[in-house]
Amino acid sequence: MKKRVVSLITLLIAVLALPGCKTTSLVRVESDNSITNQIASLSTFGWVEGSTVQGKDRIHKIPQLDENIRAAVNAFLEIKGYVLTAPQKADMHLIYHVSLTDASESTSMGTAVSRDFEWNQEPSEARDLVIEYERGSLLLDVMNPETGKVMWRGLVSQIVDPERPQRTRRAKAFKNIEKLLEEFPKKKR
Repeated sequence: MKKRVVSLITLLIAVLALPGCKTTSLVRVESDNSITNQIASLSTFGWVEGSTVQGKDRIHKIPQLDENIRAAVNAFLEIKGYVLTAPQKADMHLIYHVSLTDASESTSMGTAVSRDFEWNQEPSEARDLVIEYERGSLLLDVMNPETGKVMWRGLVSQIVDPERPQRTRRAKAFKNIEKLLEEFPKKKR
């Protein structure tokens, strides 16, 4: 009986640990705001050709990927006071890059409990638990249209869970783009 309870507890801990890793917030936002005042004095933005999507073949099959990214970025920049316009008339050029990569994390589970565990025995050796997942990243560049140089860059990265419904993934991506653009300077009035 004790053997079965310990095995059940070990299994329960392992099962709870796996999804826990997926639900932990792994959104990472990085930005370079060295010229905030210059950006804040601008008023218009436009998308330019050159956005890229890299990674597994299935990322190309995500419905409306380009449309969803641009719509979210447009919405949040407009909230900050900027106006979308044709690239030829824009004060800022926008381009994005999306990638989907395989990743893994490993953690040692300490002393493992074997199936044939009995009280008062030597512990078995430690075991590593390896969790494999896919990580999606969105890099957004805001460039000076005259020089083509990057004025601001933001990166957001998260675990992609293909089991979630498309609507849920889209909503999460929208929230992550919002987090990314929190760092973007508001337009001066």
